[in-house]
Amino acid sequence: MLAGIIINYSLGGFKQIEPQLISSDNTMIYGLLYEGGHASDSLNNQIANYRKILSESSQAGTITIVNYVQPKLEKRGMIKQFIGIEWQNNINGSNNPLDSLIIKPYSGFQFRIPIRPLVMPSPEKLKRLANEAAELMEGNLQDYSIEQYKDRLLIINFPLK
Repeated sequence: MLAGIIINYSLGGFKQIEPQLISSDNTMIYGLLYEGGHASDSLNNQIANYRKILSESSQAGTITIVNYVQPKLEKRGMIKQFIGIEWQNNINGSNNPLDSLIIKPYSGFQFRIPIRPLVMPSPEKLKRLANEAAELMEGNLQDYSIEQYKDRLLIINFPLK
């Protein structure tokens, strides 16, 4: 038990997770809508495909996932997401078969979490913390969140209405 506590502490498992207030510009994501199970091969293949596109591209980009709140789907163990790439210079090849999703400028809360699988907070905990922060500002969260993986960090944004 002591070893577990030491490992958890050394990985940052006891650090307080605080949301930061942010503002964003227009965001353009090129990708595809996904609706299905959490651990689907289709979902894993779609993300692997975007990783391959990024690794073969001369342009910088970030894999971006928009998670939609869909209570009826979630009760059945399913999710709805738009998964794609946000290109740094907002480019997309003209022969690219991907759809585009524009997220209008917003204010919201952001969590920046080092990726350490043993001590990652649950999505439910992050949403609860974002809701608590929104309530303190007498606001409400939108029905989606945006996650990105950058430099060994998980960045999750919760836009405000």
